[in-house]
Amino acid sequence: MLTNKKGLTMNQNSLTKLSKVILTTLSIAFTTSLFSPTLGQLSEELNNNIVNENIEVVSQAALQDFSQRTGIEISNPDIDILIDYQEWSNSCLELKEAGEECFDIITPGWRVVVDKAEERFVYHTNNNGSIVKLKKFN
Repeated sequence: MLTNKKGLTMNQNSLTKLSKVILTTLSIAFTTSLFSPTLGQLSEELNNNIVNENIEVVSQAALQDFSQRTGIEISNPDIDILIDYQEWSNSCLELKEAGEECFDIITPGWRVVVDKAEERFVYHTNNNGSIVKLKKFN
């Protein structure tokens, strides 16, 4: 029997069990902290998911316009698409149309190039693909 300063009595067996419980708890806490994602990691993963979702929406919007203009089916395997993140210098995605009011504000978005043989279409979009503007085609 062991007696501490406060008069609590514990036998060796109880002390061993208590030590095991404490060590197990510490081990679980340490392991959890090693393998649990941090808030920054969760935020980065969420951001990556949003970006991937936006790329899909943006590419579909550009392909839809391309298909309507050319009559080429979206499912055509010969269509190439290139998407680059952009920060446009104005709210018109640097493609002001007649009568459109533009604001000098950095606007995140995408530059989308759709190619099929000799036809190349270049689009400017906003970040979520709700605005898609054709820059040029040849």
